[in-house]
Amino acid sequence: MGTAMVQLNTRIDPMLKAGGDAVLTRNGLGPSDAIRALWAYLVEHQTLPGFMAADKCEAPRAESLAEQGCGLAFSSLGLSASDFAPAESSAEDWDAVRDDMYDAMIADIEANCR
Repeated sequence: MGTAMVQLNTRIDPMLKAGGDAVLTRNGLGPSDAIRALWAYLVEHQTLPGFMAADKCEAPRAESLAEQGCGLAFSSLGLSASDFAPAESSAEDWDAVRDDMYDAMIADIEANCR
């Protein structure tokens, strides 16, 4: 007889899920694998992983580029958010960064299609 299992349900922003699913798929994993790995970590270490530390979760923060839908585009160019991060960020700054990034992507696509 197999081990009894329970089901865990959660609601998540569709864009965040799609971006996370893409990362997991590239690494041969699915959402259930990620959740099982997190729960195994919690049980083994009896603490939150560093990225989930209470001081980091409770502090207000600006929306990350990945949460703005830029994660796949940046990674496809081999770039990270820090390559573009303005010293003092605002929504207008990130709009300009996004526009520059898309211009670079379009130029790269056009160069490879000729």
